[in-house]
Amino acid sequence: MVEIGRKTVFINAGDVVASRQPHRYTTVLGSCISVCLYDLENCWGGMNHFMHVGQSPDQSQDARWSTPAIRRLLQKMCRLGSNPADLTAKLFGGANVMAAITSRIGERNLQAALTELEIYGIPVLEGS
Repeated sequence: MVEIGRKTVFINAGDVVASRQPHRYTTVLGSCISVCLYDLENCWGGMNHFMHVGQSPDQSQDARWSTPAIRRLLQKMCRLGSNPADLTAKLFGGANVMAAITSRIGERNLQAALTELEIYGIPVLEGS
């Protein structure tokens, strides 16, 4: 299917994007998580892609980690003019790609996203 006027943007691990324009965001996920925020009032959205739970060990704002990735996505949406009360989320990823590893990275990433979004009062509509 071809959609006229839509730009496709590939999101790498650590990327955070938000736009008023009708872009199509795409990525490849395994145990990583992408949080997609949508502003119901203004009809725009954004997406991130993170790999790790919490904050980076050096306390940088590296968006490959859940806390800065979600915080930065929310900040970008608010800079566009979003009110956090108008935002909804969908979560994707969190697979257990290596069953022999018992650390359950995907599940921990998913739980980190759910916890962070709950702190900001952003409802999660669905995920995969």
